[in-house]
Amino acid sequence: MKEKEVVEILKAWLKCNDWVVTRANHKGPGVDIVAEKNGKRWFIETKGDAKNDDPANQDAAFYSALGQLVAYRSEGNAKYSVAFPQTHRYKSRWKGLSPAARCSVDSCLFVTNGKLVEELSWCWP
Repeated sequence: MKEKEVVEILKAWLKCNDWVVTRANHKGPGVDIVAEKNGKRWFIETKGDAKNDDPANQDAAFYSALGQLVAYRSEGNAKYSVAFPQTHRYKSRWKGLSPAARCSVDSCLFVTNGKLVEELSWCWP
């Protein structure tokens, strides 16, 4: 699944959950998706499948998404998440994060080709 598909699926999912998407662009500077609901903002950094499904490339994409999101984190009351295609490697990387790293990002969204979204969180209520 390409990053563009991850963005499109999340955009539709957010809208179905009453979020207003104010940005949905996987190219260029800034977080890929910004949504608003009830005075709160949600920032989501997305990645697609890694080149050639190489585990090293998946790891690089995973940690790149975390780093980008942390670098853009600027609003204390906002929610910050990363999003990936649902693969075993991405999921195991999320579950294996240290407690300190877990709380620097509020949740991880996993997207399937069937347009399903699963959110795993550590810190966000």
